[in-house]
Amino acid sequence: MMSRIASCYMVHDDNYYLAESIASFRSAGEVFAFVSRVPWHDQPGDWEGAAEIARGAGAELVLGDWTSELEHRKAAFAWLGSRVGLHVYEGLRHSREPKARLTR
Repeated sequence: MMSRIASCYMVHDDNYYLAESIASFRSAGEVFAFVSRVPWHDQPGDWEGAAEIARGAGAELVLGDWTSELEHRKAAFAWLGSRVGLHVYEGLRHSREPKARLTR
């Protein structure tokens, strides 16, 4: 039996290739998009657009207000661990990085 993975995206408004990236992982397992309504730095962007793209591509959305990368990652780890029961296989990535894999 082939192992399934869960892919996790950490997003604010960076969504240029988000739909295509999510589509490339969807057949491997569950896909989650942790969309922050606030940016890590600089000015707020179109997080609603990013959330809609992620949802439309088949990702399960988790919305939050994370003001740093560390805060965003910690929240994603905690949510996945408590809700889905996943164990870290390969660290979380934000949407500009190529992959994130977690195993059951």
